[in-house]
Amino acid sequence: MRGEVLRWLLLAGTADEGEVAALRVRGACVTGVLDLRYSEVPCPIVLADCHFTETPALYGARMRQLNLSRSHLPALEAATLHVDGVLRLTGCHIAGETKLGGARIAGALFADDAVLDGPVQLHHATVQDDLWAIGLHAPGGLRLSGATIGGQANLIRAHLGSPAEPPHNSTPPAETPPDQTPHDGAHPGETPPSETPSGETPPGETPPGETPPGETAAGERAPGRTPHDGTPPGETPPGETPTGETPPGETPSGATPPDRTPHDGTPPSETPPGETPPGQTPPGEAPPGETAPGETAPGETAPGRGPRGAGSGDGMALDAESLSVGSNVLADDLRAFGQIELRGARIPGRLVLTGARLSHPGRTALRASSCTIGELWMRHAHPVEGLVSVRRSRIDVLELRADTWADGVRLAGLTYTALNPPLPPSERLAMLDRDMDGHVPHSYEQLAADYRNRGDESAARTVQLARLRRHRRTLPWYARTWGLLQDVTVGYGYRPRRAAAWLVALLTAGTLAYGLHHPEPLKADEHPAFNPLFYTLDLLLPIIDFGQERSFKPAGAHQWLAYALVLLGWILATTIIAGTSRALSRQ
Repeated sequence: MRGEVLRWLLLAGTADEGEVAALRVRGACVTGVLDLRYSEVPCPIVLADCHFTETPALYGARMRQLNLSRSHLPALEAATLHVDGVLRLTGCHIAGETKLGGARIAGALFADDAVLDGPVQLHHATVQDDLWAIGLHAPGGLRLSGATIGGQANLIRAHLGSPAEPPHNSTPPAETPPDQTPHDGAHPGETPPSETPSGETPPGETPPGETPPGETAAGERAPGRTPHDGTPPGETPPGETPTGETPPGETPSGATPPDRTPHDGTPPSETPPGETPPGQTPPGEAPPGETAPGETAPGETAPGRGPRGAGSGDGMALDAESLSVGSNVLADDLRAFGQIELRGARIPGRLVLTGARLSHPGRTALRASSCTIGELWMRHAHPVEGLVSVRRSRIDVLELRADTWADGVRLAGLTYTALNPPLPPSERLAMLDRDMDGHVPHSYEQLAADYRNRGDESAARTVQLARLRRHRRTLPWYARTWGLLQDVTVGYGYRPRRAAAWLVALLTAGTLAYGLHHPEPLKADEHPAFNPLFYTLDLLLPIIDFGQERSFKPAGAHQWLAYALVLLGWILATTIIAGTSRALSRQ
């Protein structure tokens, strides 16, 4: 079935009075280009289980409904498409790019089990209902930056991006093995003609049956020209047209057979204006009213952020920057090979990544910075292979195991109301230690607040102590020494029992030492009865005076013990005061 015939039926056909017009075609081979650019189609279109030999041109079109379920297309040019109902790409196989940037879909978009080899562009698109892409296979990645989805996005069991592959041939040209042919052809002296692989010819030689460069073989068209297949005799006789040109008048307006349209279209320079049959404009060139090459059309990718073709290695599996969703994003068992970009996204419901596998080793696997998310579910997800950045995001409920973000993280400014499941502080602190920004006090304060909200004050103090220990690594040596002393003695004020233990230990040692060997009194006739316990307390406590220290004078080793007890008493008192005041100020 020819594309221009379908175009004529859709644009020129009328419905009988009292009837509703519709086009329903199943299992057809559509030859040529179905060119509906800027057209308004008043009836629904069903082209299911069809095979398109050329890319449909739907740029700027407006239609009631479009159903391309289970069809095979070389690509889809449908940027700024307006659909008043539902757009169905269920089970489609699109070999090239799927361009839906700036599209407006009043209903839902269905792409369940579709295989879209090239990048799927939905930049700045609006889907007023749900996006259904369950089982979608998009090795070229999915672009949703600036898109608006009125309902929820379903990416359950979707496969986005493709694993990184090593270069096909890393052998230098000078070291090419003799049984291989260099990628740029055989060079004289490197590959003898007898060793040239089948299908390749050394420069300067033409295999039998082929035409030398610059000439056109009989019965064939020159490169970039309309193929000879299906050309009626007399329209463009072989050998009468210069290479790469089409003289005016030899392409009948509106009557070019579809099978004569090259796969990449006819450039405007080869056909005078006004004589290009429908569908002859290649996707990369702009027809009147469209965007010229190098510019950005509405809904298309901005320069510097443009999508790349399949296998281009841009490393983007899902680009959903500034995505706005009405409810949830369901991505259970998602497989993403490349970066997931969610910066600035607004998801008031749930972002479900249960059972998901995110892989971008050595680079950022998930960037969800400056996001607002109701609930993020990653409790049963596989450990993320790559960096996770959630800086400045607000998440009400964060469902996350301790080992899910196993590689580096960036957590500065992240706020959450609840962190589930409840785990010991040691497991949560391991994730904070992996922060690529180093010591981030806010992350520790947020975790301590979560434990405090649960009523676990002991865990909250453990987190605060870990924060001070992490901060100590960034200080100069003298500050680290003072911090270590506070940590050992009183745990920076968060371990008050440790101070009591030190006090009891020193008091016991002094009592035993002076109980076995009483010091001599300063005045034989004027002194109270010696008490080793209160004498040791007089030495340890800087302010309290029991009258023992000034009445007795130890000698020898016991005198040095007295000096040590006085010094340790001052240190213990200072660290207790400093640590307690710090802990109280944090409270």
